[in-house]
Amino acid sequence: MLLPCAPKQAAIHGASDAANSCSRLLIHHQLQREGLAYQLKSIEQVQQITEERLREYNEQCTRGTPGALAVPGGGSVDLLVS
Repeated sequence: MLLPCAPKQAAIHGASDAANSCSRLLIHHQLQREGLAYQLKSIEQVQQITEERLREYNEQCTRGTPGALAVPGGGSVDLLVS
């Protein structure tokens, strides 16, 4: 036989379980968001480094660099030294 407080306790436990599930879901989404933010930051850093290197490369190509061979047509080819 159920006591009168048993339905209330069941409701409280059910609400508590639901709140815990919600809390876990929110934490999971927060961690996902932080992970995506970190990935985006990494991508932006790689993009910035790539743009800087491309800019440096273009500057070297336009002014000619020591160790580069002139190419007919006005270009240059960098020599690779191993």
